[in-house]
Amino acid sequence: MSRFAEPPDAVFRQLNDSIGYDWRLGPYDVQQSRAHASMLAARGIIGEDDRDQLLAALVQVEAELGDGSFPFARGDEDIHMAIERRVTEIAGPVGGKLHTARSRNDQVATDMALFVRAHAHQASEAIGELAETLIDLAEAHLDWPMPGYTHLQRAQPVYLSHHLLAYVWMLARDRERFADGQCRDRQACRWAPGALAGVNFDTDRHAVAA
Repeated sequence: MSRFAEPPDAVFRQLNDSIGYDWRLGPYDVQQSRAHASMLAARGIIGEDDRDQLLAALVQVEAELGDGSFPFARGDEDIHMAIERRVTEIAGPVGGKLHTARSRNDQVATDMALFVRAHAHQASEAIGELAETLIDLAEAHLDWPMPGYTHLQRAQPVYLSHHLLAYVWMLARDRERFADGQCRDRQACRWAPGALAGVNFDTDRHAVAA
């Protein structure tokens, strides 16, 4: 129950909404919601019929997000609420069970981890393509001379090919950074703290992580 008799002012509500930018997390929220529903059924927290209805609704939501037809509503505070609302519209009251044993903290942290991992992979591929282009240019200009600079002053003569390859090595290091720790291989599962200190359902975070 709210401590206030009046609803929040429209300006405050607008300030509090994050849907204007976290809509980008939609595909990842669907991805983790699919895993969450499957885990809930596997642990006997919801029935298999409930799981199947939720998964079917999530398939439709995923398609709507993909083709731009997802019906965002005025009261959608963030992408997580928007997706749960839409799932409930499609599947009926069972849609409310999708939030069982998880909080928006779980969803936000997990979505961000998935978002970073996916975009790190895309960035790594783009870096590789750029490096290959620079290598091709270097091979096409092996003996083209140019002045080398130090402290914005012309210094020793160098080859354009060597100059281009210097950037290839820089890009190679950047690619390693994207593949490192926080971005890919060491990405930890962010799911399961609940609102703060866990939940009292017999959940399986390893299943969700997998």
